[in-house]
Amino acid sequence: MDELSIAVYQPLWMGGAFIDNVTPLANSLSYNVRRVGGYWEASYTQAVSRQEIDDWLVWGLGRHVTIKNRAMVTRWEGFVNKIDFSIGAWSVSVGPLMDAVNRAFTTYVSRTPLTGHLDSTKQLTLDWYNQRDAQARYGIIEQILTVPQTDQNTAYTNLVKQIEESCWPAITHRYNPGTREGLTMTLTCYGYVRWLEHIIYNQTSESGYVYLEEKLKSVLMAEPNGFFQMPGADHTRELLVNGSFEQAGAGGADIWASWTENAGTGALADETADVFEGAHAARLTSGATPDTTYVYQDVTVVPGRAYRLSLAGKDVTALAVVGTHNGPANSRYLFDSAQQNWGYTLCVRERVDNTTDGSSGRIKYVRGGRTPWIYVTLQGGVDNDWDVGDAYIAYSGRHAGRLRLYDVTNARDIVPRKTTSQFGDGAWHHATELFYAPQGCTSVRLYLHSPKRNAAAALFDQVSLREWMEPVFPERTLVPAYENGNRQAFAVIEELLGYGTEEFWSYNWGIYANRESILEALPNQFEYQMSAYEPGPEYYTMSGDHVDECDVLPGKWALVKDVLVGYLEPDIRRDPRAMLIEDVSYNAATGITINPGKFSTAKQQLARIGLQEL
Repeated sequence: MDELSIAVYQPLWMGGAFIDNVTPLANSLSYNVRRVGGYWEASYTQAVSRQEIDDWLVWGLGRHVTIKNRAMVTRWEGFVNKIDFSIGAWSVSVGPLMDAVNRAFTTYVSRTPLTGHLDSTKQLTLDWYNQRDAQARYGIIEQILTVPQTDQNTAYTNLVKQIEESCWPAITHRYNPGTREGLTMTLTCYGYVRWLEHIIYNQTSESGYVYLEEKLKSVLMAEPNGFFQMPGADHTRELLVNGSFEQAGAGGADIWASWTENAGTGALADETADVFEGAHAARLTSGATPDTTYVYQDVTVVPGRAYRLSLAGKDVTALAVVGTHNGPANSRYLFDSAQQNWGYTLCVRERVDNTTDGSSGRIKYVRGGRTPWIYVTLQGGVDNDWDVGDAYIAYSGRHAGRLRLYDVTNARDIVPRKTTSQFGDGAWHHATELFYAPQGCTSVRLYLHSPKRNAAAALFDQVSLREWMEPVFPERTLVPAYENGNRQAFAVIEELLGYGTEEFWSYNWGIYANRESILEALPNQFEYQMSAYEPGPEYYTMSGDHVDECDVLPGKWALVKDVLVGYLEPDIRRDPRAMLIEDVSYNAATGITINPGKFSTAKQQLARIGLQEL
C-alpha cells in the first residue's frame, strides 16, 4: 500500500473537517471504481485503541474518506457506511448507514367507505415525513413506503412509526467467549454515487424534451444533501488574452502582449508567413535544453469548474528516422534491426516513405524491442512492398510542440507536458484538453513548449482557454423531461445513459473526486496496453509510459499487445485484442482485477424506443 494514502474527515453534513491520516494504521485496503457510477465502494481494516473505539462507535458512520496516490491525486473517495469492531470476545457492527431511512412518503390504495372494496383508481400519496434529528446526524436518506390497502390515518400512522424506528442505524452484537485478544476495526465505505440509490426523483412541472446532460444535472441537483458539484450555465467566457498572438509586445524580448516569454537555449519568433488564422502565430524552436523554451500565461479559475483548452499547432520541422529494410523480400512489414526504440519514437498514423520504389503509407502497427518492425500499407510506388536494401524515411510526430497546465495555487501539474500532435505530416492540427480546476486551485498557468528535440520548431495559433460551466459534448441527445414514476435517482440516470450519444455511442458516467459528476462519451481508441505473456501484470499507456495499478481507470479500452501482432481492425469493437474496462477492483495485497464489459449500439437504439435500458 506504499503508493496510496488514506485520510479521514468529519461527515460532509457536519462540516467535513480533517480528522487524521490513517495510512500507517490501515491494512487490507481494497476499492472498486465502475464505468457507470464512478467511485463505488471501498474497505480497509484499521488498528485502534480503546479510546478510539469509543469515538468511532459513536461518531464513525458517515465520515468522509479519501484515498490518494503518490502524486496526491484522488483515486477514491466516499463515506463510512458500516463499521465492524472486534474487541476481544465481543464483536459489534454499526450500520449500514444506507439502511437507515429518515425521510419518506407513503403511497396507498384506499377502500371505498360503503362497500369496503379497494378502489384501484385512487392511489393516493402522503407528503414527506422528516425525522430531523436523524437527518442532522446522518444526512438525508429517502425511501417510499407503499401500503396496499388502508385509509389515510392508518397510512400516516404507519409512515411515522416506520421512520421513527428505521431512522437510526442498526447495531448488531456478537459474543464469542473463546476469543480474548485483539482490538480491530473494519470500515466498509460507499462512494457518494450510492446515495442516489436512496433518493427519489420526480419532475412534473415540465414536459417535452431536454438535452440528456441537462436532465442528468436536474437529477443530481435534486439530491437533498447537496453533495454533488454541478456546473452552471455560462460556457463562453474566454480567459486568455491575445491567444491568437496578433497583439505585439513591447519589443525586443517581449514579442507578444500578455504572454510571459522564455527563450532559454532555443528561440522565439513571431511567424507571419505560416499561420493558421489571422496574420501572426508563435514559432518556438528548441535548443540544447528543450524544456527551457516556452511561453506562458496565468488565468484565474474557480475550484471544481470545468475548463477547455483548444489550440492549433503545427510541427514545421521534418523530423525523421532513416534507414534500410533488412528483412525478407516482398514483405508488407518494414524491418530494421537498428531501430529497437521504434516503440517510443514512432506511433500509429505517422507516414513512412519507401524512397527506393517511391511508395508511402501510414503506420498501422509499430513494434520496438529486439526485432523491431512496422506494418504499413504502401501505395503509389513500383511494387508497394519492402525488398532487401529498400531505403525508408519514417516521420515522427512525437517531436511536435507541447503544452502543460500547471496549478499555481497548489504548485503541481494538472496536465504534465504532452505533445499537441502525433501526425508529423507538417499540417496544422487541433489539440484540445478538458480539465477541472483542482480543489483549492484559483490560478492555472498554461505553458506552450517547443518540441522536445534539439533544433526542432513548432507553431502555435488560436489558443483558447474557456470556462466550460456545463458538460461539453459534440453530440447532444434529447430525452423526455417529464418524470413521475417515483423511481430512485440512480435508476433514472441509468436509463438516461442507455440513450447514448447522437451516434448511438455509449457514455461513461460517474461521481468522482470532490463529488464531481463526470459524463463523457466512451472513447474509441486504446488508452492502455498490457501483455498476455510477460510476468506482472504491468500496464502502460499507448506511448509506453508505465501506469501504476491504482491509476488504471474504467471506461477505457485496453490492448493486449502481444497477440495477433500486425493485425489491424478498423472498428475497436471487433478487435479481439480490445478489452473494454467495465470496472476496476484494487486490492493493496494482490493488485487490481479488471472486469471487462460488452458494448453494442443496439442497446442505445432499443433504449430510445423504450425496450431496453443500459
